Amino acid sequence: MGINFRNVSFRYNKKASKPTLDNITLDIFKKSEFITILGHTGSGKSTLVQHMNALLLPDEGEVEIFGKHITKKYKDKLKDTRKKVGLVFQFPEYQLFEETVLKDIMFGPKNFGLSDQEAKSKAIEACKQVGLGEELWTRSPFTLSGGQMRRVAIAGILASEPDVLILDEPTVGLDPVGKKELLNLLEDIRINTGKTIVIISHDMNVVAKHATRVIVLNDGKVVYNGPKLPLFSDLERLRSFNLDLPDSARIAIELKEKGLIDFDELPLALEELRKHLKLNLQGAGYE
Repeated sequence: MGINFRNVSFRYNKKASKPTLDNITLDIFKKSEFITILGHTGSGKSTLVQHMNALLLPDEGEVEIFGKHITKKYKDKLKDTRKKVGLVFQFPEYQLFEETVLKDIMFGPKNFGLSDQEAKSKAIEACKQVGLGEELWTRSPFTLSGGQMRRVAIAGILASEPDVLILDEPTVGLDPVGKKELLNLLEDIRINTGKTIVIISHDMNVVAKHATRVIVLNDGKVVYNGPKLPLFSDLERLRSFNLDLPDSARIAIELKEKGLIDFDELPLALEELRKHLKLNLQGAGYE
């Protein structure tokens, strides 16, 4: 059970001849996946994820979220459904509004009907999950660093205990350290809680290191849905999607063309490239 799309199409402008989402069939299950959604600007990525928690409803086809069929007939009865699928928008720090960190994180659970005490307990648990120390709980969220503010926004979603956590470009605007810390945090959440993580990203290095599955959108259609290695190993198809190689894969191909390295399976992450370089150096008599 999870999120299921069957022949879903959607138009923002109902008179438009070309839909934003075009006949999409897709399944997202709660099984500790790390899914990245790729595609050029305007391909429909943000529209797709807003259908995943029923912020948008399909014009055609069916969306089912954890067993509930999502239709316009039930658009006012979707609170419990949205609780199961948490969505963190791009630059979520712009959505913070309460006077303290803890109150901001409590807002979601209270909105879903929990008492103040219950919401506080969930908020404290979420703070611990994302590494927000107790010394920050009574501070204004607007006095925090960009990375800390983003953690507050993620904690605000986690406090409602969703089964699937979706993030739209979560690392945009962060420095390299903040970016690495945030991605490691998402990995920890996935591993420790079993939640499925879905992120929209333009960073192929993020995909190479973290993704267990890749979904590629092109002009509103799902043109790829599968493991990352076959996608990055097919350069012609990758270019047809206007996507780049991860840095490690690009360097590995350049070194192989120069006869400096050999591999059967394209190394996608830096750690994999290092292993291949070490093996080739040892094979050449270097230790």
